[in-house]
Amino acid sequence: MASVNFEKLKTAQEVKAMLRHCDKEERMTTNHSNLDIDKNVTSLNEQFDDMGYKDSCCLYDERIAYLDSLEGANKRSDRVTCFGLEVPAPADMNVADEHAWFEKVYDIIAEQYGDDNIIGLYTHYDEKHTYIDAETGEERTSRDHMHVYVVPEIDGKLNGKKFSSKRNMTKLNNSIQKMTQADYGLDFMDGSKRKSKESVETLKRKSELRAIKQREAELEAEKEHLRDLQKQYETKIQNIDEHTKRALKYYDDAMKKRRNRADQIAPSEYESKFGITYGE
Repeated sequence: MASVNFEKLKTAQEVKAMLRHCDKEERMTTNHSNLDIDKNVTSLNEQFDDMGYKDSCCLYDERIAYLDSLEGANKRSDRVTCFGLEVPAPADMNVADEHAWFEKVYDIIAEQYGDDNIIGLYTHYDEKHTYIDAETGEERTSRDHMHVYVVPEIDGKLNGKKFSSKRNMTKLNNSIQKMTQADYGLDFMDGSKRKSKESVETLKRKSELRAIKQREAELEAEKEHLRDLQKQYETKIQNIDEHTKRALKYYDDAMKKRRNRADQIAPSEYESKFGITYGE
């Protein structure tokens, strides 16, 4: 991924499900559907002021309640109440530099969207794995990354459209790119992946599905090979059977000719030829 991924979350249930998914303690004590999580590494994950899942949920509830209490509040049923921003570490960055880099990215996000609107911050080191890119079909290795959950407040109102406008997304990515080049001599937006409007979880499911289909195709090819071997085996068995039948027929014919010939020879001939005396 070569840019920040913006994921819309509308309901409190959606937001809290993601907060639970990201929380270090929750990862350690529960089993997640994401099989790429390595619990042996989860202890290295970091989060906002070491706040737990319940603390982040309270921050979210309090922020939404406050905004809803203001005059002219956006209370539409389809409103976006939170954005999940996923930020991958630069591809060529040393692991030792990632912690400081993530902190600087957080400062950029807080400056652009307001520190009061941030309800959760998580850096994940326990999801690095090899996967099949859903768009290119190429094998890739995932990067360490940070999740930042932000309430999309603009001028005192929830405004998901403006929060995730092309202008704001470009501004955020450019700010991170500028900092990364200046402080680390690396590129954040390295062009390694085309931007997508789909969520990371959706892209991950597509990658998993593509990997499954690829394996199914491999298994089908193996089955076809086995079917070919089975046909070759059956053909060989059939040829052996035919050769056996011809050999048995040749043997029977030979025995019949021998018996016929023996019947045609007079007893006296046998006696003189083989020293056999018939009768007394």
